[in-house]
Amino acid sequence: KKYEQKVLELLPEDIELRDLPEEFIGSIGLLHATRIQVRGKAASMADVTVQSLIPYIDLSGITVPGSYRMHISLDNPGDLIVDSVLTAMVDVEYRPEAEDAEDADNNR
Repeated sequence: KKYEQKVLELLPEDIELRDLPEEFIGSIGLLHATRIQVRGKAASMADVTVQSLIPYIDLSGITVPGSYRMHISLDNPGDLIVDSVLTAMVDVEYRPEAEDAEDADNNR
């Protein structure tokens, strides 16, 4: 079968940040690639959107604040082939209302 190709535009707000420890807040500082190139059979490609692919970043391994270059995964690629390697910079800070907030305040 012939494959079709599609390029989707990825925005920071399309990306879910997952499994960040509760004492932190995370935000996407910079997307290194804003296009997702996918290939697949026509039937699979018909309804594909960035939102349907469910892009996310797993932050479960983060233990200290900082800026991290993270891989963006897709939760629901189905049988599509993704040709793009997607990374983003994620800025992680202590959550202001955390118990240890007095340490963070010294840095402001």
